[in-house]
Amino acid sequence: DFPTTPGSLQPAFVGPPGQTSELFVTRLNANGSALVWSTFYGGTAFENARASALFPSADVLIAAEPQTANPPATAGAFDTTHKAGKQLLARISADGTQLVFQTYFAVSRVLDVVIDEDENIYFAGNVSALSGDGPLPATSKRNGIPSPFTTTAASQRPASDVDGVCARSAGANNAKTVRTTT
Repeated sequence: DFPTTPGSLQPAFVGPPGQTSELFVTRLNANGSALVWSTFYGGTAFENARASALFPSADVLIAAEPQTANPPATAGAFDTTHKAGKQLLARISADGTQLVFQTYFAVSRVLDVVIDEDENIYFAGNVSALSGDGPLPATSKRNGIPSPFTTTAASQRPASDVDGVCARSAGANNAKTVRTTT
C-alpha cells in the first residue's frame, strides 16, 4: 500500500480498477526518517510525472503528462483547456493539502523545471511537430488555439523533427508566458 497522509490534497487513489500508474508527491523529514506528508495527484486515468521543483515558500511544482482533464486547470491559469499531448504544471502547497494552481502547456514533454527566488517558473522540454504542438507561423492555430511558438522557419521543418523548448511563466496564477524559445 502506498502511504498517503490524512488531510492531504488527494489521499486516495482515484484511478479505475486495474490502473497501474498514478502521480504522487511525497515529503520526508530532513533526515529521511519520517513521512511529513504524501498525496496522490491526478484523475481517472494515469498521469506520468516528468519533473518537479521546490518554491522558496516550500510549495512543490510538478510537471506531468495527463491523460484526462481531471483534475481541471484552475481559474485564471495560463491554459485551462486539456487536449491530448499537453503537459500539466501544478503547484501544491507546502503542507500538501491544497492545489495552488494547475495549468496546461502545449508541449510534448516537460523535462526540467527551475524556480527562481521571485517564484518565476522556468521549464524546458520537447516540442514535436508530429504531436501537433510544434512551432507554427504567428497567424496559425492548432486545434483552434494560437500557438505560443511562432517561429515561421521552424514550422517549415519536416514533421519528424523535434524541437526543444524553454519557457518562463510569471504573473498571477502563472497566467502569462513571458518568453518562449524553440
